[in-house]
Amino acid sequence: MKNRILLCVIVIAACICGKGFAATVINDENGEWLIQSSGYNAKVNRKGYLSSIVVSGKEFLSQAKTLPGGSYLCSPQDNPVFTLAKENEASLSGKCETAEIQYEFLENRIAIQIKNLKAPKHFYIILNQAADTVNYMQNQADVPTITTTPAKAACVSTRWIQQGVSIDITGSDSIWGPWKEHQVWDASLSVGELRKIEIGTGLDLVAAAKTSGAAGAPEQTCEFSFEQATDPVQIPLCMIGDSITWAGQGDYWRKYLLENDSRFAFVGTHSAVLGYSHAGEGGNSTSGVLKRLPQIPACPYYSVLIGTNDTGIKDPGQMAERASAVADRITQIVSGLLKKQGVKKVFLCSILPCFTDNPLRDQTNAAVNVLLREKFAAKSFPEQVVWVELEIPIRAIEKWEPLIKLHPTPEGYQHIAKLHAEAMLASLGLQPENISPAPVAGSGVRVANLWDAASNTTSVPVIAGWYTVSFVVTDRGDNPGILIRNVNKDAKNQLSKSFSLSPSANGTRQTVELMTGYEGYGYTRDKLCIEVTGCKITDILFEKRRPSGKPSGYGTGVYIDTTTPPAVGELVEMK
Repeated sequence: MKNRILLCVIVIAACICGKGFAATVINDENGEWLIQSSGYNAKVNRKGYLSSIVVSGKEFLSQAKTLPGGSYLCSPQDNPVFTLAKENEASLSGKCETAEIQYEFLENRIAIQIKNLKAPKHFYIILNQAADTVNYMQNQADVPTITTTPAKAACVSTRWIQQGVSIDITGSDSIWGPWKEHQVWDASLSVGELRKIEIGTGLDLVAAAKTSGAAGAPEQTCEFSFEQATDPVQIPLCMIGDSITWAGQGDYWRKYLLENDSRFAFVGTHSAVLGYSHAGEGGNSTSGVLKRLPQIPACPYYSVLIGTNDTGIKDPGQMAERASAVADRITQIVSGLLKKQGVKKVFLCSILPCFTDNPLRDQTNAAVNVLLREKFAAKSFPEQVVWVELEIPIRAIEKWEPLIKLHPTPEGYQHIAKLHAEAMLASLGLQPENISPAPVAGSGVRVANLWDAASNTTSVPVIAGWYTVSFVVTDRGDNPGILIRNVNKDAKNQLSKSFSLSPSANGTRQTVELMTGYEGYGYTRDKLCIEVTGCKITDILFEKRRPSGKPSGYGTGVYIDTTTPPAVGELVEMK
C-alpha cells in the first residue's frame, strides 16, 4: 500500500453540518438499499451495513470482494446481521440479538447510531484504497499530530480526500492499518454503549484545484459549458438508458434525431458506433442506472428510457408487484437527475413494446407505463418532467413487432426518433430546424485524452464503447504494430486487440479504431495499455470516437479542440 500523507487540523471544516433536505431511500430487487441525495449516493447491503459512499463519482468505502464489506460490526462471538426497515422516507433501522442500528440520510450527511447490547464489539469502516487520499485528523484533546498512512492513531474525526473530493467521519476511537492493504476506521463499543457516528459529504475541492492550476487525470465524466457557442444555439441532450440507447444499432436513434432537428448536441460518458455521446449502459436495469447516477454528467436536458431489463418475469402473479417497483425506481432516477446542476427538463420515455419469446416482459412493460401515466395525471412529477409517449403510437403501427423486437431495427429507431423529437421540441416551444449550428470564433469540442504517458496506460479505467487511438510513429522497423490490452491480466474478460501499422514514412500520425466490447458481455472495465512492436510511438491520443471517425487535434488532459471542425451532434463549447 502506497504511503499517503496524514495531516492534522484542529478544526474540521463544516462538512458535517446541520440537517439538510432528506435523501431518497429505496429497496432494490436484490434486497439492498440505495440512497440518493444531491451530495452523495450510498448503499446499505443486505446485512444491514453501509457498503458504499460515492461523492462526485468517487467511492470512499472499500469494494474489495476479499474483505467483509465497507463497514461492519464485529466481536469474537458473532458478526451481527440486521434486518432493516424504513422508519420514514430517509431513515432505516433494525436490530438483532446483540445490537441495534439506525441510519438517517440527509442532504450532505449520514447519521448512524449503534447500540451495543451484548459483549464488547468494534464497528469498522474500511476505506477505499485510493492512492491520492489525504487525511486530516483531530484527536480527543484537539492536539494535532503528523504521521503517514498506513498508520495507527487515536482520533475522533478524520477527513478522507480523494482527487479533490472528501468526506468527514466523526465518532471513532482510532484508525489503524494496513489491514489487507486498507486503512481501517475503528469505533470500540462497550456493552450498553450507544455510539453516534456522522459522515459528512459534499466538500468538493475540484474547483479550487482547477483555480490553482492543479492538473489531474482526465475523467470520462468531465464537466461541460453550455453557453452559446453556435448559431443557431444547440440543444444539449444526455440520453440515459440500457442497450436500446446505444448497443448494436442504438446510435441510429441519435442519427435520426438529428435528421428531425440538427440542433441536438449529445452529451454523455459513452460513445457509440457512429460517434455520438450518450449515457446508456448495456444490460442496465433501473437499479443499474441509479447506481451510476453520480457518473452521469450535468446537462440541461435529459431523456430517459429504461425498464425493460427489469421485466423479464416468468410468473404472471409477479406482474403487479414488479411493475410497481420498476415505476418507483424510474421515479427515483428522475428525482436524482433533477438534483443535478443546471437541469431544465427531463424527458421520460414510456418503455417500448417488445416482441420476444416471453410475452410477460411486454405486458409488464405496459403495466409500468400505466403506473407512470397515472403519476403524470396526478401531477406527481414536477413540471420539469415531460412524458414522451412511445408505446401507444408504436403499437398502432401495423406489424410493429419486427421493427422493435427487444432492440429496434434502424427503421424502428426512425419511428422512435420522430416521436421523441416532436415531444421534445413541442415542450421547448421550438419548430424543427435543419440548419446545422455554425460554431462561433474560438469554440470547439471538448476532448478528454485518456492516455497517461508516465504510466504508459490510460489514466482511468476505460468505459465500454468506441474509441479512436492516434499516435506519431518513429523508428519504424519490420512489421510494425501495436497491441491494446487490459492492464489487469486477471480481469474476467480480457481485451486484447492487435493492429498492423501502414508502411508509410516515419514521423506520421496513424489512427486505429477500438471497440472494447460491451461491459459484462466480453469486456471488464479496466485501465488499458499499449504494447508496441517494430517501431516506437509518441504523442498518444486515446479519445472517445467522434462522429467524423477522425482523431482530434493532439492535446493532453481535458481540452477544447478548436482545430477540428465539429460534426452535427457534437456539443460545441467556448475555449
